[in-house]
Amino acid sequence: MSVPSDVGRDRSFPTVLGVDWHPNRATRLNAFAGAALFGVLEILESNANRLARRRVDPVLGANFSISF
Repeated sequence: MSVPSDVGRDRSFPTVLGVDWHPNRATRLNAFAGAALFGVLEILESNANRLARRRVDPVLGANFSISF
């Protein structure tokens, strides 16, 4: 759908959980995981009338690192 003069809106509830551990000065272990929940995409006309609305699946992400 082409909407050159309209507005797109993306709403979600981002959550992140992380841990960080330093057993000594030379070692570090950290990790986190996150998710964007309850996502909704909308296209609105310039006068705020809704043209389209769609719920989106949750987005998950994760990262893990260790350094010495």
